[in-house]
Amino acid sequence: GVIVSEAGDCGYHAFGGTIDAQDCEAYLCSHAAEGLGFGFCAESGGFIDASRSNASQNGRAGMYANGGSLWAHSTTSDNNGGDGYLATNGGKIEANKEPSGAASNSYDNVGAGYRASGPGSYINCNSSLAVTNGGGGRVSEYGGAMDITSSAATSNTGVGNLAQFGGGLYGDSAVATSNTSHGFHCDVKSWANGSSWTAN
Repeated sequence: GVIVSEAGDCGYHAFGGTIDAQDCEAYLCSHAAEGLGFGFCAESGGFIDASRSNASQNGRAGMYANGGSLWAHSTTSDNNGGDGYLATNGGKIEANKEPSGAASNSYDNVGAGYRASGPGSYINCNSSLAVTNGGGGRVSEYGGAMDITSSAATSNTGVGNLAQFGGGLYGDSAVATSNTSHGFHCDVKSWANGSSWTAN
């Protein structure tokens, strides 16, 4: 794969186009004055296959879909200045694991491990891990939705799995342990639909 380090707005940027970025890495991408800095960014109908890739220490988010689509199977997004995985403006992220691969893992991010924000925004974080993130494990809001089947949220600051302001969570057998607030929380016209959820 390819390693991008210390780029500005994005390490990998698909704007209405397609990038095959499997087994790649993005580090320290930041444009602080504009509030930008994404490791992998798919927007305006763009698509990136970032399977088995890593994004770390980027200014805003590691994996970002803004009206685009990001294939992020068996990836890691950690120590970013905002969220680990962020879908906005109808963006879609597949952050579940490959059949024989490792779980997607989001840890030590300043914001949430996974965030789906805005109508039509969606993250499939089936079988994923969210650990020690500063803004909660998973946040679905403003019409976004998230599949949390067989996922784990552990030792996050705030809620392990949160639906707020019209967001939604669904899926079975999710686990939330040792988070500083609720394991699962749904409020302000949000929804949750699942079975066999466990919180400690």
